[in-house]
Amino acid sequence: MTAGKRWDSQGSATSVDWLPTQETVAIWNIVSFPMGLAAAAIFGLAACRGQIPSGFEIKWQVMLAIAVVTLVVFIAHELVHAWVMARFGARPRFGLSEGGGFALSSALYATAPGHLFSRLQYVGVTLAPAVSISGVGLLLCLTPWAEVFWLPLTFHFMSCVSDIAIALRAAREPRGTLCEDLPDGVRFVYGEAAEE
Repeated sequence: MTAGKRWDSQGSATSVDWLPTQETVAIWNIVSFPMGLAAAAIFGLAACRGQIPSGFEIKWQVMLAIAVVTLVVFIAHELVHAWVMARFGARPRFGLSEGGGFALSSALYATAPGHLFSRLQYVGVTLAPAVSISGVGLLLCLTPWAEVFWLPLTFHFMSCVSDIAIALRAAREPRGTLCEDLPDGVRFVYGEAAEE
């Protein structure tokens, strides 16, 4: 991640912008593959009721349903971020990123310009979609329509790699640090400006 410092009138750092570099995105993409394999195994076994199928048939209706469910899941991901942000008093905004990372989730985003979250609130904001959508998704994989859910849920969990990485980074910040969500990263605010 690249960091850009802002300085107050006394010359001490008051905030650091933490933004992904190309190398960071490359690492996230590599890490997302084992995450995807684990997710495919969990969601797939739930969808198959623990039985490994001997074969499968591809139907265009199922493929179309998978595409629609995938889009809905990625939109739901950003809505969950926004809902949690709003619960912490923020006014979320939505947008489309210009750059590309992994999958559709890197194109859609929810953010809260100018709102400062506590460190633990921000960890909750970043992890909420991975936890809630995966939990609900696992239950959906136990329904008769499981064949249209397990693949979108796998793609979704793979795309959560950046949220998980940012949550881990925020959790390592010192107590009292405030976090401002940015469309392409996070701003950590320190010192007197960060007093809670």
